[in-house]
Amino acid sequence: MKRILHLFPGQGIQKVGMHASLDTNQYLNLVKHVPGLQQSIEQGPQAILNQTEFTQPAIFICSYLRYQSIPDAQIQYAIGHSVGEYAALAIAGHLDPQDTVQLLYKRGCIMRDCSKGRQMGMLAVASTQDFNSIIKKVLLVNQIIEPALYNSQNQLVYSGDKESLKLMQNELKKIKVNSLFLEVSAAFHCSLLSKGKWEFEKELQKYVTFNPSTNIQIIRNIDATIYQNKEQIIEGLRDQLDHPVMFQQSYQKIKDLNLQCIEYGSNILTKLLN
Repeated sequence: MKRILHLFPGQGIQKVGMHASLDTNQYLNLVKHVPGLQQSIEQGPQAILNQTEFTQPAIFICSYLRYQSIPDAQIQYAIGHSVGEYAALAIAGHLDPQDTVQLLYKRGCIMRDCSKGRQMGMLAVASTQDFNSIIKKVLLVNQIIEPALYNSQNQLVYSGDKESLKLMQNELKKIKVNSLFLEVSAAFHCSLLSKGKWEFEKELQKYVTFNPSTNIQIIRNIDATIYQNKEQIIEGLRDQLDHPVMFQQSYQKIKDLNLQCIEYGSNILTKLLN
């Protein structure tokens, strides 16, 4: 009996030319829905592709089109990391792929606009220990540093103002804790995005459906529960904007099921799980 876990990565895997191995017709049918997206994927420059309004639909297209249906699998789950959750929902029939490309462009624009006027970033820290004392020490006035991605027992990503995050990184170096800034254009999964979540909910109402006949169970980012209806999907995707991604907890939920992991578009999540 095949027991499958489909994994879909999030922002950070984007690179110019990432479309190269995709079916040309399927790719063109999706990429056309966002002006400038095809050029950013195929020609770059990388700095343009890294802009979140392009990054998000680009990753969705490439991950979704790499998905391979496994009809004889009797147990199937899917997890998407942040924006990867949209590909997971699409393979289960809860989102239309063409609609999702447009939805993610709007999501990216909303997230970009929430950060307008501020230099924001995300810092991956190779530890999950409590650094509140360091954060209190370095945090500048009217700036934020918040946990954003609980990736594994060995990695926690923080969102915040770059100036404060750089000070945090310097303090971490002093105690020999490794950290790395992610290739993203804004800060995600933090309170800064709370002002955009209700606008985004209106977009979700237009596009989200629920496919009761699917045999793929989707584990949602914000609390590691299984989506059961349309309302839960809308709530989960809305709250994902300003809530941390609980990836480690999501995997803990199903690790005892002895699932074969298949990742689409990278091997980053597989490494985290291992």
